[in-house]
Amino acid sequence: MARAVSTRRMAVATAAAWIIALIIFFPILYTVITSLKTETEAIKGFNLIPSFTLESYVSVQTQSGYLKPFMNSVIIAVGSTILALFVAIPAAWSMAFSPTKRTKDILMWMLSTKMMPAVAVLVPIYLIFRDFGLLDTRIGLTVMLTLINLPIVVWMLYTYFREIPGEILEAARMDGASLFDEIVHVLTPMAVPGIASTLLLNIILAWNESFWTIRLTTTNAAPLTAFIASPRMNFVKGESARPWNAPTVGIRPEHIRLSKDAGTWKGVVGVAEHLGSDTFLHVNVEGVGMLTVRADGDFPVTHGDIVHLTPDDGRIHRFDESDKAIR
Repeated sequence: MARAVSTRRMAVATAAAWIIALIIFFPILYTVITSLKTETEAIKGFNLIPSFTLESYVSVQTQSGYLKPFMNSVIIAVGSTILALFVAIPAAWSMAFSPTKRTKDILMWMLSTKMMPAVAVLVPIYLIFRDFGLLDTRIGLTVMLTLINLPIVVWMLYTYFREIPGEILEAARMDGASLFDEIVHVLTPMAVPGIASTLLLNIILAWNESFWTIRLTTTNAAPLTAFIASPRMNFVKGESARPWNAPTVGIRPEHIRLSKDAGTWKGVVGVAEHLGSDTFLHVNVEGVGMLTVRADGDFPVTHGDIVHLTPDDGRIHRFDESDKAIR
């Protein structure tokens, strides 16, 4: 009887675990399903059966300049994590194995910095970055993300280091180990699980950071969070860019005028999205490609409608063959 009850309980617990896991995993699954739909299908509503098209992946790779923000995210997230570990490991070692009367106060002070709203220091940080030439640079953003995540890294490593017996480090000192050898060859190998979990968490935090990435970058160092957060500049190349005497021109969505009657280009509306008080259109222009256009207020169009686009000549950005801005 006891065996039967135990088996029944195990079956119920297994089923419950699977249900909870599916609920937690479902948003990720639906994101993958949505990526395999066309834009029209994606905005129609909830549907678990996609058309299994890869046009969204092709569009992102070929038209939106996805690769550069992706590489920026990798470099900034990994770079800030490695830099944070270089600073945090010696700091956590000092607090764990050579504490003073102020150690707990310092730890609490470090943690308290995470409670301050980021917007409270936005202006001074922006001015510092501007004066030192760090705006829209990978170095500047890497240092910034290192500093904002450093308290968490130090706290986590301090907790792991406290679990390591101090006698092991004392034995290493008696054997003639220097401070460097003690940290690198004795402490660090014993704390690899803790360092690995800290590294993973910091990479996630740095990868998902959006407040500072949006405000301290524009194009050169913008990671994926900044890339996704705002409509990107449209890039027009080849024959379509010839009227502006450049191999490539860039036009922001808000600098293209919409009309139903006449304009420089004629295109077919793919998707019309109403976001707040604005309307965003994805227009497929023959010979140019897909352009994103922002219209103030409500612009009454639907999928398949014909519209005319006219770029603002005074707001055109010109680029040479190496994608550098032409002044």
